Amino acid sequence: MPSRSLADGIYSPTVVFFKDTPKQELDIPTTAAHFEWQAKSGIKGIVVMGTTGEAVALSREERNQVTATARAAMDKVNSSGLVIVGTVGAQSTLQAIEFCEDAAQNGGDYALVLPPGYFAPALNKESVLGYYRDVAEASPIPILVYSYPAVCSGLDMSSEWIAELATHPRIVGIKHTDHNLGKIARLTSLKPTFNSQSYCRTLTLHS
Repeated sequence: MPSRSLADGIYSPTVVFFKDTPKQELDIPTTAAHFEWQAKSGIKGIVVMGTTGEAVALSREERNQVTATARAAMDKVNSSGLVIVGTVGAQSTLQAIEFCEDAAQNGGDYALVLPPGYFAPALNKESVLGYYRDVAEASPIPILVYSYPAVCSGLDMSSEWIAELATHPRIVGIKHTDHNLGKIARLTSLKPTFNSQSYCRTLTLHS
């Protein structure tokens, strides 16, 4: 397990910045400044290369740059204990494992793993859970499940599926971006300790 634990608190999704050029290269200095600003805010960790982190627009080399920049920024502001969660989205088990390895080598503590969604209609429970278990076994850092049907061709893992994954010692939490409070409630009931290490983003209505 990594030296930095998933303590209760806020884990902020981050953005990346690009240069205003035809190739739109990464703007590393501005991205680093953003990470430093986040680190000083009292949060427990940051999530890099999620939706707002625009991982789908980044090459593998650029992904590594972002993770390394995040870790350097944490060290610069004396926040070396702050957790970095790197998002992993891949269509093959091998590529997902390679991205997890990259995250670890560049200073990431945990990998936030999307299911492979391109062939979502052909996937069943066995194949999805097998994918996560294979990635978890091979990843050098623990993983979290990323439940985000909108970017995975509608692949929506049930609370029962996720509860089964929660029994794996290398799968330590979940980020909900499925806008389903019922799923969160059911998962909390089934696996209360797993939920305590989860990231929840959903739509709530306030009276």
